[in-house]
Amino acid sequence: MSHFDDRNPPQRIDALKFEPMDRWVSFGDVSRGILLEQCQYGSWYVNSEERHRHGKPYLADGLRVYRPRPGDYHDYLIHLEDVPEFVERFIRFQKSCGALNETAVGQVRNRLDIFDRQIVAGSIEVHPAPSS
Repeated sequence: MSHFDDRNPPQRIDALKFEPMDRWVSFGDVSRGILLEQCQYGSWYVNSEERHRHGKPYLADGLRVYRPRPGDYHDYLIHLEDVPEFVERFIRFQKSCGALNETAVGQVRNRLDIFDRQIVAGSIEVHPAPSS
């Protein structure tokens, strides 16, 4: 099944339970640093309510994305382990639209590697599990 299939609506992320040792990062850091999109526009890919209004696919199905207030995209968090899968879904979607060529795909993956190094270096803040 495609990640872009609307026949199975996404789960409400609020219903998921979070492990106490989980590590989360700001979705804004992912959007700006890897996708090169402002957080507002990148958040359309992880907000099931906004995606229809803006014609974007929901790319977060099965991923751990925390949205305490769906309209306040500055507070969105994504689980650190789910960032690579989210980025790959973004790449597949962008390629399917003709928006990314192979050079651009390599650049996105390179930014993901840089993001990982920034996490290790401590220059990107890592958050504990959000309270449900």
